[in-house]
Amino acid sequence: MRKWLAGLCVLLVAACTTSSGETVTQTSEVSGDKQSVVAKFPWMTGIKEVHWVAVTRGDPRTPGPTDTVYHAVIHLDDTGIKQLKENQWNPATPGWTKEVHPKLVTLVDSAGEWVHSSDYDARNKSSLHGKFHALLDKGVVYFSGYTM
Repeated sequence: MRKWLAGLCVLLVAACTTSSGETVTQTSEVSGDKQSVVAKFPWMTGIKEVHWVAVTRGDPRTPGPTDTVYHAVIHLDDTGIKQLKENQWNPATPGWTKEVHPKLVTLVDSAGEWVHSSDYDARNKSSLHGKFHALLDKGVVYFSGYTM
């Protein structure tokens, strides 16, 4: 947890504004830090590999960043896939993959049969609010959400 918080602090300090007062957007490098994702989604079982980025926007009229959006590709083991399949899933909205962060786009199989579940989204009780899409048979989950 401390490692994740230290990384987040570095990211937050990196979000700054220019002398002209414009909002600055800072995107982290792709991280494979699995513990930070496990900490955000402790109810998600079978996490075996992750890739994520955080995008922080700073507003000069308020102290610190005003918005942080997280994007993550999460690979699950058989136990995690079984948990995924226990939810009600519907076909994902066509073209949803256009929302995938550019740094993660090569990790998302756009040709797969992606699904979305409002029930699975509601299961998320972390400080992040967003949507989960999944390739059920491959055990790949894509999350995009923000802090509140």
